Amino acid sequence: MASTNFFASTNFFASTNFFVISGTVDKAPDVRLVGQGGKVANLTMLVGIQKWDAASKSMKIVPKPIEVTAWNSKNSQLADQCERFGRPGAMVVASGKVDLDQWQDKTNQEPRSRMKLVADSLMFPSASEGSLDNDPPPPEIPPSNPF
Repeated sequence: MASTNFFASTNFFASTNFFVISGTVDKAPDVRLVGQGGKVANLTMLVGIQKWDAASKSMKIVPKPIEVTAWNSKNSQLADQCERFGRPGAMVVASGKVDLDQWQDKTNQEPRSRMKLVADSLMFPSASEGSLDNDPPPPEIPPSNPF
């Protein structure tokens, strides 16, 4: 019986684009109204990446920013969730597809790009079911920008 390589025999890698990532909210989301009653939220998450620190000869966790775009739709109100629960320091778990934004820098005309996650679902574990806008904020984790 001949064995077949699933990954070689299908277009597996071209069709697989699903990610789940967890971290903390870096700053309040940028929420905008678009089109006819649409809403989009852009959220920056900080995720911990392990890096070797030669000076201390140990692994350190370095926060790295991940951009997340969340849209309201007929089936989900992700932008509203970001606006309501996306406080700096709040835990967030996001799943969705990775997208690449590309543009030209206005000052030097250099090509620029960045990867972002377009959310299919969001979960804010620190926000309990039925939580109200006047709930106390989650404990503060000072945002840091490693760049």
